[in-house]
Amino acid sequence: MATQPDPTFNHDALAAFWDHLDAQIAAANEARLKRQNQWTDAGRQAASISAGPFTAADRHALRSYLESPHAQPPQCSVHMAMPLVMQGIDALASAGTLSPMAAIKMVLFFEPRRDFGAFLPERIRQVIERVHQATGSPTLLELAGMLEDAGLSARGPLLDYCRHTEIALGRNWPDEHVSPYFEQHKTELMQLLLDRKGIIVSHSDSGASDIRAIGLNREAVYRAAAMVARTSPAFVDALFGIAFGTTASERELAQSALRSVEGHEARIAGFIDDRKAKTRAIAAQWLAQLGNPAARPLLERALQSEKNEAARIAMSEALHSLSAGADGSPVSSR
Repeated sequence: MATQPDPTFNHDALAAFWDHLDAQIAAANEARLKRQNQWTDAGRQAASISAGPFTAADRHALRSYLESPHAQPPQCSVHMAMPLVMQGIDALASAGTLSPMAAIKMVLFFEPRRDFGAFLPERIRQVIERVHQATGSPTLLELAGMLEDAGLSARGPLLDYCRHTEIALGRNWPDEHVSPYFEQHKTELMQLLLDRKGIIVSHSDSGASDIRAIGLNREAVYRAAAMVARTSPAFVDALFGIAFGTTASERELAQSALRSVEGHEARIAGFIDDRKAKTRAIAAQWLAQLGNPAARPLLERALQSEKNEAARIAMSEALHSLSAGADGSPVSSR
C-alpha cells in the first residue's frame, strides 16, 4: 500500500527532534550509570543496561520514510528509548508540526512490530489526539483511510472511540468530524449497541482471532448511535427498543440518544396505548422528563382508562410534573 508523502513536513523540526532525543538518551544513560555505581558501591548487584544511540542510518531512514509514498515503515535499530521518543513526537504533534499521516508514520517507525488486530496502537491514538487538538484534523473517516494505508485496521477508531480507556480517540471531536465514519461502520456500531454486557472480543481484519476483551463506555456507544440515528431508521428502532427495555441504565442512555431524532416525542406518545403496562408506564415517565405540557391531554385520557396500578401511578406522577395551561399543540399518538 502507499500513502501520500508529506511535502510540508518541517525538516528543521525533525533535526531538532533527533538532537533533543540523543541528548535525552545520553542524560538517561548517565543517570542510570550513576545509580548502578551507587548500587555496586553498596554491595548490590546492578544490571548494566543502557539505551544505545540512534544512528545516522536511522535519521536517514525516517526522513526517507516521511518523504516517501510507502506505508510500511523500515525497521528502526533502537526501541529501549521509546518513552523518550514519544515525548518528542508528542511535542511535535502538540505544536502542530506534524500532519496526521506524518504522526502515524513517526510512531510506526519506532513502534516494535506486532499484530495489533482490530485495535489502534495506543501510541498512535495518543499522538493523533494531540494532532487533532493542535490542527483540527483529521476526521475519523480520514484517519481510517490513513490507517488502512499503513496496514492497520480501519475498525480501530470505532473500538477506541467506544472503549474504556484513559485516552479515548475522537470523543471530544466535533460531531461532524466523527459521524461520517460511524455512518460507514453502522453494522459494527449496531453490534456494540446491542452488546448489553459491555464486553466485546475483537477479531483482526485478517481473520485471526484477537482474544483481548475490552470494556465499552456505554455513553460513548450511545453518543455514536445517536449521530447515526439522525439518518438511519434501523438505529431509531433499535434505540426505541432499548428505551422501553428492562435495563434502567440502558433505557436512560437510549432515551437521551433519541432526543435529537425528529419526531421522537410523537412516537413516544404512541406507546401510551401499548398492550404492556410496563411500556405504558415508561412512556408516561419519558413524556414527563421531556417536560412538554402539550402531553397533558394525552396522559389525562390514558389515565381515565388505565387499570394497571403501576401505570396509573406513572401517569399521575407525569401529569403532576407537567405544568398546567400549555399553549402548545397536543402530542399526537401513533
